[in-house]
Amino acid sequence: MRSERLRIADFSGRPLTLADGPEAWETLKDQGEDLLLLGLGPGNGPFLGACASQKLYWLEAPAIRAATQSNQHTPSTWTEVSEEQVLSLFPRARVLFFRQNHFLAPSFWSSLLGRCFALHWQKAQTRAVYIPGNSDMLLHSELVWACRQLGFGPVVEHLAADNEDSLALAFDGRPPAFCLSVNGRGLDVQGRLFALFQALHVPCAIWIVDNPWHVLSRCKLPWWKEADLFVTDPSFIQGLLAEGARHVSYLPLAYAPHMWRPLIDWESSPQPLLFVGRSAFPDKERFFAAVRLPQDLLKQAKILLAKGSTPDIHWWYQHCAVDLWPGTGARLAGAGAEQCSQKNRVRWLEAARDLGCIVVGDKGWQNLLPQVQLRPPVDYYGSLPELYSQALAVLNVTSLQLPQSLNQRHFDVWAAGGLLITDATQGLQLFPDELTREISLHHPAQLPALVARIRQEKQHFQQLKIAWREYLATEHSYHSRLKSLLNSLP
Repeated sequence: MRSERLRIADFSGRPLTLADGPEAWETLKDQGEDLLLLGLGPGNGPFLGACASQKLYWLEAPAIRAATQSNQHTPSTWTEVSEEQVLSLFPRARVLFFRQNHFLAPSFWSSLLGRCFALHWQKAQTRAVYIPGNSDMLLHSELVWACRQLGFGPVVEHLAADNEDSLALAFDGRPPAFCLSVNGRGLDVQGRLFALFQALHVPCAIWIVDNPWHVLSRCKLPWWKEADLFVTDPSFIQGLLAEGARHVSYLPLAYAPHMWRPLIDWESSPQPLLFVGRSAFPDKERFFAAVRLPQDLLKQAKILLAKGSTPDIHWWYQHCAVDLWPGTGARLAGAGAEQCSQKNRVRWLEAARDLGCIVVGDKGWQNLLPQVQLRPPVDYYGSLPELYSQALAVLNVTSLQLPQSLNQRHFDVWAAGGLLITDATQGLQLFPDELTREISLHHPAQLPALVARIRQEKQHFQQLKIAWREYLATEHSYHSRLKSLLNSLP
């Protein structure tokens, strides 16, 4: 009968059972004159037993070695080496890596692996950049455009695989100028690509444009704390720093360059009020599938909504006893905030519906807003700018997931020549008060009066459009955002 496998604490203090079969070791390099073992695991078991008669070199992280005492089982034919000796052996050895090393001593191993894989790279950096994604993904086209505006290129957008060899192949072994990842895409969850960038002294920035704790829930390891993080909602900065993040900066969105259109005069005939947006974010049910919201807390939040308050994500964090990271505990608060956010949007859209508002979005709105004038979704890079420019005004309701953030509508509507009406949030403090005070509302009951005023004072609001566009053109392009981001990097 097989003996019980060894269990020790991982980096976060949670118990981890150590694997000991052949699958527990990853082959980092499959050819070489020497055999190098990075991590001994439990120190015994069938796989290491099969290697007992071989001559090999090995290294164990001090913290793991102290917890497992695995070095006590090493045969006399094995030779322990130092980190510096590993760097000498790595280019000419067949290398096996104990997979659970990442969870047991993440800083030790990620740093060492990064240095090992950086050995065969050239030293001189290029103007090439890594911006993982494709044209269908959020912000990707805008950031590629901004890079080229600033003289960077070529832009590598995808790798054959999320590993060190694919990165070296994509850049021909010459370090890029920087890496910019939106929401962590294109970076492996173990953080090995990030560790390689660190070893190459290549800045690696992660621009988190959604709820940071939702984005980071896919990261099982703490490497992200070393990255240069940028968030669109500054209310998350203190929480991220408290969790150990070293560099967190506020970087709002900007207007998309394809949105910019010549400003036209409104036609004399009345145009409709418009709302463009989804009834729920994609894969919402799957993302929150394991969440069971406390019904008493949900009831309390709905009472606050009915009274005109907005129980946003931070309200939910305060009332839910969950760890924000590691794990998916933050999704409990996120599910609550998402329900409240949807109800808040409905609250505003009910007032807008009575004013003849047209909703452009998915069929989910039919159940949420009976008798709504619903139009199918449109292409963001196609006909949306024209819809913005022709509407009497475009209504925005800020997500309670990002209560101090600004979304694309805050910028794009004006760029397209439209007029925005938005709920009043702290995020609007990014803009001058003279631009926001006439188009920001504190309650849906204020909407009819503002819409009536827009219809009566079109020339006044046409001048407001001009003022907004002049301000955005000089301050809030993705060209300027990328410059700000690069200036913030160490």
